[in-house]
Amino acid sequence: MPCLYEENEQKTLVKDLINSTSVVNVPNDPNNGKPPFYNLSFAEAALFIAPIIKSKHFKEEQEWRLISVPLKYEDAKFRTGNYSLIPYWEFELGIEDSLNKIIIGPTPEQELSERALYGLLTQRHIYNLGGIFHSEIPFRKI
Repeated sequence: MPCLYEENEQKTLVKDLINSTSVVNVPNDPNNGKPPFYNLSFAEAALFIAPIIKSKHFKEEQEWRLISVPLKYEDAKFRTGNYSLIPYWEFELGIEDSLNKIIIGPTPEQELSERALYGLLTQRHIYNLGGIFHSEIPFRKI
């Protein structure tokens, strides 16, 4: 799902969430023209929309996020993080033919990130991009 950066869009989404919890749908028409989270409980729906609400300061990223139900740890792989192991799950997206540009996000190592990205693209045989760009958002470690 695309992230929402504009406050009015975010408010509309949250209002839809709140309104959807007070209405019971007819079983034969589960969405009744409402948002895709309409039949979920409030907590489930909040977990569905929370990841797509972002600060307007990051609008340049035009980020999309893949949101899923919790996955089984039996299928997880693990990598080392700064302070702990981090679980992750691999799956194919099949997006290679739909990429038109890549923006490298804020990082203290822009050149290393770009070289690694070129390596990944070469490995995946992805050559027809409109370009690789660097985010203008400054990196801050808090």
